[in-house]
Amino acid sequence: MKRVGVEISRIFASWHPFLVHLPLGLLYFAIALEVYGHLFRDKRASWAGFAATVCGTIGLLFAFITGNYAEIVAAHQIGRASCRERV
Repeated sequence: MKRVGVEISRIFASWHPFLVHLPLGLLYFAIALEVYGHLFRDKRASWAGFAATVCGTIGLLFAFITGNYAEIVAAHQIGRASCRERV
């Protein structure tokens, strides 16, 4: 059972870089949309900025979760390496 948990953690850990950078890009894009919406009084741009902010925030929550799994995988690999050194 423990081995399956490590494999699932490894899968989530592999998605972590994608799930960090995409939401950050969305949040920067949201800022640009909000500024554009306020400068030109464009309600659609402001709404799109809000939607991008919500999606980016939800994405960062997933990034946090997969980051925890990446840490589990790293700790498991370090623990396995230290066991080899003892032998």
